[in-house]
Amino acid sequence: MMPWRNICMALGNYFTDEGSIARSWRTARTTLLDSLRGGWQASELSLPQAKLKALFIHRNTLEYRLNRISELSGLNLSNFDDRLLL
Repeated sequence: MMPWRNICMALGNYFTDEGSIARSWRTARTTLLDSLRGGWQASELSLPQAKLKALFIHRNTLEYRLNRISELSGLNLSNFDDRLLL
């Protein structure tokens, strides 16, 4: 088994119109293009990821909070559609 050498992560925008999942995927794919590197687009598209890294909480704390959100909201976070709603 080969170890992971390059891992890419991309975030897509949240859309609510028809074809929103495909549009979100295209947005995420666009963030991986080298032509965006260093430009204003890259900065704008990386903001959500930067906010996530700024949480500075322990994994168990995050898991507890997600479970609590699930209890209070009635959403099942193992369900993809419920995750999108959240």
